[in-house]
Amino acid sequence: MSIKTDIASLEILAQVYQTTDMKETLQCLVRTLHEQVSYFDWVGLYLNKGEQMVLEAASCTKDTLAWESNAELRIPIHKQEQEDMELGKLVVRSKQPICFDVTDLSTLKKLTSELGSKLFTH
Repeated sequence: MSIKTDIASLEILAQVYQTTDMKETLQCLVRTLHEQVSYFDWVGLYLNKGEQMVLEAASCTKDTLAWESNAELRIPIHKQEQEDMELGKLVVRSKQPICFDVTDLSTLKKLTSELGSKLFTH
């Protein structure tokens, strides 16, 4: 299952490295993961704004919590090499139970690591 996650992440990383518009990159990230990975039913990216987590980008902003997911990943976005400084979270939900595998997790962690590095420079 995770080969689609890997391919989508490579496309996203290329944009993250080249972006001058981080807001558009975040939208591209959630859209690409949602469209290319069939079992990702909802993808959202939250960023810390002061004391609050704000939904910055989502595959669908309407009814983001209106359905129950059977599987969910919440991957923190950290300032590179500073685990105590969380910048936000990437959230992936699926209606399919037990659909994520270890490669999905490692690929998405790499993606959030690179995103955290880029977010800190903007």
